[in-house]
Amino acid sequence: MKRQTTEENLELQAFMKQQSPMTRLLIQLKYVEGYTIEEITEMTEMPLNTIKAKIDNTIKLFKQNRRGIM
Repeated sequence: MKRQTTEENLELQAFMKQQSPMTRLLIQLKYVEGYTIEEITEMTEMPLNTIKAKIDNTIKLFKQNRRGIM
């Protein structure tokens, strides 16, 4: 697994600050705390497909933003 550089970390932090509190929570639960989508569904009482879509869209948007920077 590739380690993030300080610059990449700062880019990610800046991007996440622009996201809604709910989106930040979903990303944190999934990628920082390691919960499954199913567990997040139970915790948040949000539909599974909504959670998947929010996470997927956020990742796509971040990747698009990174391409624009590079």
